[in-house]
Amino acid sequence: MCLALHLNNIVVRLDLSSNFLNKDACYHLGQMLADNYTMQELVLSGCRIGSEGLRLLLGKIVKRSLEELDLSRNNIGDSGFPFLADTLMRGVVIKRYL
Repeated sequence: MCLALHLNNIVVRLDLSSNFLNKDACYHLGQMLADNYTMQELVLSGCRIGSEGLRLLLGKIVKRSLEELDLSRNNIGDSGFPFLADTLMRGVVIKRYL
């Protein structure tokens, strides 16, 4: 799926809510987000993403904008928010964060 989205320039919203996303899935989603500039909304609510998954998801993204990033109902905790702050420092704009 990530390979297809990596090449896709039509899909602007992806909702994977309530799907278990392990670290490998987070890494590949992050790779896709780093190269796919048409994706505007990413909904990952309840995907059991932890702080390490968040690091892998956001680690490669630079200088792009997302209308919405929904990470609600995950297990990110306080240890994950430095990864979000680091992402914002790299020029990523998230207009709505849930």
